[in-house]
Amino acid sequence: MPCSLIDPLPDNAKVWRYTDLARFVDLLRTGSLYLASLPTMEDEWEGATSAVREPWQYDPTLVDAYGLAAVIDLTGGVEDLAVSQRKGVFINCWHLSDVESAAMWKLYEPTGRGISIQTTMKRLRESVVDEKDVTLSEVQYVDFEDPSSLNLFDLNRKYSYKRLSFSHEREVRFQYFDLMPLRQKTDVERAADPPLSEQSPNVDYEHVIDFNTLPVGIHLQVDVPDLIERVIVAPDAPVWFADVIRDIVARYGHDFPVETSSMLQRPRYGHL
Repeated sequence: MPCSLIDPLPDNAKVWRYTDLARFVDLLRTGSLYLASLPTMEDEWEGATSAVREPWQYDPTLVDAYGLAAVIDLTGGVEDLAVSQRKGVFINCWHLSDVESAAMWKLYEPTGRGISIQTTMKRLRESVVDEKDVTLSEVQYVDFEDPSSLNLFDLNRKYSYKRLSFSHEREVRFQYFDLMPLRQKTDVERAADPPLSEQSPNVDYEHVIDFNTLPVGIHLQVDVPDLIERVIVAPDAPVWFADVIRDIVARYGHDFPVETSSMLQRPRYGHL
């Protein structure tokens, strides 16, 4: 089913995914996009709310009311939960641009053995055939020292903030949340917290939330022909690499265009 679009992006806006050959083959083989959990991201600020604070930076009203030690304990508990919750946030990232990006090639596929999938926002959104409740959000680039620039009460927005220094990425991302991963209690846990079902019949005493049970990534089923408008081969790829990609595409039963990079065009310097 088509996923929800959080930000008002036009249907014909072009988006690109710069990736390596292995991930491209995985898309064709499984008919799905890979969504990685936030802790596996290179940027440790994914899911952050601010920079680390020193004790003297804590809210003086809370410190006066409860004491510094209690505030430190409370802050530590909230932080531990937030760190665990990052394991339940899965994303897949795209680049919003009208044109091919030299910066994205260098950043995400510097070896010259990669490809870029080019599509549109409409195709990206409507290609989703998975039953998972996923959203598409445009990443907002913010100053984490300015609390007024963050909306931390909206899950879709909270997990689509990045630092201003990454604004060149112009990122659009799929997001999927699994923030209540349940597992069966062990005998030890059950003995330590025995069921009180007679008093609270609606409470699940047999399971416990455990973020460590989550995988490091999940797959989102898509209609591949609907998703891909064309494939662009990396500008630094050897001349035979485009034929390899065309052969792979054909072997998986698809016929979308495979093109060489526009960056391979040679310049001329005369004006006549």
